Amino acid sequence: MLKGLYSHLASADLQFSDRIYPFQAPQAPKLPIAVYNLMRSDRELKNDGPDRIVSSRVQIDVYAATDYEALDVGKAVRELLHGYSGLWGDTRIQGIRAEGDQMFVESDPKQFRFSFDCLIWHVE
Repeated sequence: MLKGLYSHLASADLQFSDRIYPFQAPQAPKLPIAVYNLMRSDRELKNDGPDRIVSSRVQIDVYAATDYEALDVGKAVRELLHGYSGLWGDTRIQGIRAEGDQMFVESDPKQFRFSFDCLIWHVE
């Protein structure tokens, strides 16, 4: 699912499609960038065994040089994901819900961060 998320973001018409990173950003990157992290995945059981539907929480952080750039770019990423369903490679995405928008100021170096979570329901 994470490889599919990367491909989905990298293939979108975003101004920074070549600056999307899993887990951690490189030192001193050109801004804006996006970083995504898997926070948790939950699996359910049915009476006849494991359910193949997984609920994964992914945190997405967009870093930019100004507050409004972080807000605008972060919203564009959120809109690309919120409500999406379809295929990411051979992974069926049942649906995505974006939630919990937050803004932060990072101090060293000074950057602005728009952060939100996505709940991604997918077939494993």
